[in-house]
Amino acid sequence: MGTMLRKLNGAMACVVLLGLLIWAAGATSCWAAGAVASEQQPAQGATEESSGGQGAKAEVPPVATSTELQALPSPEQGQPAQFLQWRRAEENWQLPEDMRMENLERFGAALFTGTGGEEPRTLNMPISPQYVLGPGDELAVRTWGEGIEHLNTTVLVSAKGTIYLPLAGEIEVAGQSLGAAGDMIAAKLGQFYVDSQTTVTISEPRMVTVYVTGDVARPGRYGLNGTASVLTALYVAGGPSDAGSFRDVRLIKPHRSPIKIDLYPYLLKGKPLNDPLLENGDTIFVSKVGDEIGVAGEVRRPRRYEITGPITCQQAIELAGGPSPDGSLRDVTVWRVVNHRRQEVVSLDLTRPAGSPGSGGSGIRLQAGDVVVVEPIDKMPKNAARITGAVRRPGIYEVAPQMTVGDLISLAGGLDEGAYLGYGEVRRLDQYSQHHYESFPVQSALDAPADSLPVVPYDAVRIFYRHEITPITYVQADGPVQKPGQYQWSADMRIKDLIMQSGGVTEEAYLAEAALLRLQPDGRRHMLKINLQEALAGDSSSNIKLQPGDILRVASRRPPAKVHIAGFVHEPGDYDCFAGMKVSDLILAAQGVAPGASSTLEYAQGRQVGPATVHRLKLEIKSEGQITVEPDMVLGSDDMVTVLGRGDFKQQPAVVQVTGQVQNPGAYVLRGDVDQQETVYDLLQRAGPLLEDADPNGIVLYRPSEQALAKGQRQNLEQIVAMYNREATGYMLQGEADAQRRVLAEQVGSNVGQLLTGGGGTALVIPPRHLSLSAWVSSRKRSRCFGAERRYYCCAQASQYCRSTGGGYPTGQGALPAGGKC
Repeated sequence: MGTMLRKLNGAMACVVLLGLLIWAAGATSCWAAGAVASEQQPAQGATEESSGGQGAKAEVPPVATSTELQALPSPEQGQPAQFLQWRRAEENWQLPEDMRMENLERFGAALFTGTGGEEPRTLNMPISPQYVLGPGDELAVRTWGEGIEHLNTTVLVSAKGTIYLPLAGEIEVAGQSLGAAGDMIAAKLGQFYVDSQTTVTISEPRMVTVYVTGDVARPGRYGLNGTASVLTALYVAGGPSDAGSFRDVRLIKPHRSPIKIDLYPYLLKGKPLNDPLLENGDTIFVSKVGDEIGVAGEVRRPRRYEITGPITCQQAIELAGGPSPDGSLRDVTVWRVVNHRRQEVVSLDLTRPAGSPGSGGSGIRLQAGDVVVVEPIDKMPKNAARITGAVRRPGIYEVAPQMTVGDLISLAGGLDEGAYLGYGEVRRLDQYSQHHYESFPVQSALDAPADSLPVVPYDAVRIFYRHEITPITYVQADGPVQKPGQYQWSADMRIKDLIMQSGGVTEEAYLAEAALLRLQPDGRRHMLKINLQEALAGDSSSNIKLQPGDILRVASRRPPAKVHIAGFVHEPGDYDCFAGMKVSDLILAAQGVAPGASSTLEYAQGRQVGPATVHRLKLEIKSEGQITVEPDMVLGSDDMVTVLGRGDFKQQPAVVQVTGQVQNPGAYVLRGDVDQQETVYDLLQRAGPLLEDADPNGIVLYRPSEQALAKGQRQNLEQIVAMYNREATGYMLQGEADAQRRVLAEQVGSNVGQLLTGGGGTALVIPPRHLSLSAWVSSRKRSRCFGAERRYYCCAQASQYCRSTGGGYPTGQGALPAGGKC
C-alpha cells in the first residue's frame, strides 16, 4: 500500500510540474503582449489644453479595462518560493535611480527657484497705458510749450477717484486707463496753455493687499503695488509647492466667479497668460497637484509632468521636448506600478505604424505614475571600420564597396614611423557576434592593395609598432668609446654607424679586434670577431649590418693602472695612474695632506719581486696649500705612497677651568711641555692674585677618577668599597651611631689610605655611609704654596674639605670633628 502511494505521489508531482511549465509559457506571453496597456483608464476632467496645450482632445484608441487586466494570472502565482527567491536575487531588476518618478525634477519648478522671501516685497514692473487708475495712485503731470515749462506737479487720486490741477480744477480719473486719463488731462490743460504738450505718468502706484494660499511655498498676505498680477504674487510666494498644481491656479475676487489659470501653455509654448491685475482683497489659491507622469532617458527635457486628461506615449515624449539626438524611438519603455503591488514594463517601437505589433505611439494610454524611458540609439555605425596603431590618422572610416586593408591604410594617411611591416591584425565580428582574428602582411597590403584582405563593416584593423612585436630595438657600444651605451637600431645600420653615433673610439681602443655579441632566437648570444680598423675604413666584410640587440665590445690596449696613497691625507685610497703622474700629483688627487702630517713621506714601488724597497721623501707645505716633494718621483702601477704624522701634534690644546676666589677666574690653556708641566702654583700665578677672603688651605683639584687611579688601584678600590658596604649594613644593626661611624672610619680609612698613598701619594677621604665609586674624585698635588707635605681630602657628599687628624699630621682649622664626619 505504501509503495502504491509513493508511486501515486510521484505521478501527481510530474503532472503539477508539467502544468506549471505550460502556465508559465502562456502567462508570460499574455503579460508581455498587453498587461500594462490593459490597466489604463480614461483620465477624468480632460480639458481643451490637455497634455500641455496639445490642441483638441486627443483621439485615443480603446484599450483593455482594469477588470480585464486583473483577470490575468499574476506571474508570481503558483511559482515555487525557491524559484522566486532566485529570480529576485539574480540581479537588480529596477528602474535606474535617476529615472524614478520621485527623483525626476518637476516641470515648471525652475521658474520659481530663488524667488520670494520670508518678508513680503514689492516687485516693480513697467506700467502699461492700459493700467486702470484708482484711489491711491500718484500721478506726475508735466505741461510745457515753446521751451517754457508751465506745470510740473504730482497729484494723488483721492478716495472719490478725482485729482485737482491748477486752472483745470477737479478731474475724475478713477476707473479710466492711464492712457485715456492722460488724454483727458492734456485736453483740459490745453485750454489754458496754447501750443502746449502734456504727459501724465504714474510716479507711485497704489498698494493692494492680496492673499496667496493653498499649496504654495510661502502662503500668506502680501502687499503689492497696483501693477501686480497673479504671476507676480506667485513669484513673491515662491511658487507652487511640491504638492501644488501648475495647472489649477485660481484667482478669487470678491463677489465674482473664480478665474482658473493653467501655467503649462505659458511654460511650454510661451502663450499669453490669462494674468489679470490684482485688486485689494484678491485671493490666489493653488490647488493640489493632479495626476503626474515621468519622461526620462534621451529626451530634451526629462521631467515629471502634470496631466489633466488622456495622453499617449508619443504625446508624453512631445511634452518633454521630443527625443534628443541620441534618443531612439524604436526603443521606448513604459514602467508602471500595477495595483500598488508590482511593477511591469512594456517595450514599444514608436516608428512602426499604429496598430502593428510592438507599436503604441497612439495605442497605449498612460496613467498616473507611469515613467516613459527613451533609450539611446546604437551609437556604433553600421557602415564603418576602425583602424588603430601605427598609422598617421587612426580612427573610424566608411567602408566602401570592395574596400581592402590596403585602401583603409591609405585613408588613414599611411603608416606611421616605426610601423612593423611583417604583421597586421583584423578583428572581425561574425553573424553570431563572436570575434575572430585574421592576420595579414602589412608590406604586401601596401604593395598590392587590391589583392589584400577585404574590409567589411565592424572590422577593427590594427597596425603594430615595431617595438610591440620586437621589444629589442636597440644596439649597444661598450668599451673605450666616447659615449658608451644603447642606441636606436635602424635598418641598414652598420658597425661604423654605431661607432660614429657613440662619438668614436678613444686612444685606449684596440682596433685590431672587437667582439660583436649577437642575440640568437633561443635567447643566447653568439660572438663574432670583427676587425674594427677595417670596419672603420669601410671594408664591407668587416663593416657588417647590425641586428636589433647587437652589442659591440671594443677592446682596450691595457687596463688602467692604479696607484695607492695612505696616511695623513684627506681622502686616502686608490687612484688611476696616468702617464707622468708624480707623488705630488697623487697627494693633490687625495685632496691634500691632513692636519698632523709630518714632513716625511714614504714611497714604495709596486709589482716588485722580493722585499719592498722603501724610499723616504721630504714634504714641504707652503702657503695657500701648495706642497713640494723632494725628490718628486714618477709613479708606476700599484706604487704606494704614505704620509707620516707627528707624535707631538695636538688637535686641540688642553684647558683647565679656574673658579672661586681669584682675581681672574676662567679657562686657561696649559702651555707646559712634557719635561716641565704647569703646576697648581703656576696656574694660580696666571689667574691670581688670590682675593682677600680666599682660603689658601682649602684649594681643591678635581680630576676624573679614570685619570687619578691606575687600573690595579681601581679594581682594589672597588673591592674595598664593596666590603665597606657589606660591613656597614651589619654594623648598623647594633650599637650607637657615633661608635659605629668611628669604627668604620678607622677600618676603611686604613685600607683606602694604604691603597691610594702607596702608588703615588694621592689621598682620598671616604665618609662612613653607603658609597658609590663613581661619586669619588681623588687628587694629589705637591704645591710650593702649601709648604711641606700637607695632604687634603675631599668629602664628596658634603662638598666640604678638611685636613686629616691622623697619620701624624698636625691638626688645624677645618680639622675633622670627633667621629670623623666632615
